[in-house]
Amino acid sequence: GLEEQIAAPFRRRRALAREILGRQNTVGLIPSGGAMYLMLDIRATGMDGLAFAFALLEEEGIAVMPGESFGRAAAGHIRVAMTIEDKAFGAALERLCAYAARRAQAA
Repeated sequence: GLEEQIAAPFRRRRALAREILGRQNTVGLIPSGGAMYLMLDIRATGMDGLAFAFALLEEEGIAVMPGESFGRAAAGHIRVAMTIEDKAFGAALERLCAYAARRAQAA
């Protein structure tokens, strides 16, 4: 049905995210109920969500929401929308992880 058509891409992208994030150990995936979003732990970079989000946009052209927008408990996290096509989503997530790994080494 329609609900399944809407949900399927997000399930695919969440599985893709699990696979990509499972290949590295800088960025952590927070289990979440949000169908269209991922919450990622980027504290290993030594940056807060706000600084990471600004730097990622500036240096990689990837837009994410700082966790700080969602309250103090989400500090050091970022929220990633899964609303772009699978291939572009996967590529952006790979670049995000590579960027985080570089920042973590510098931290």
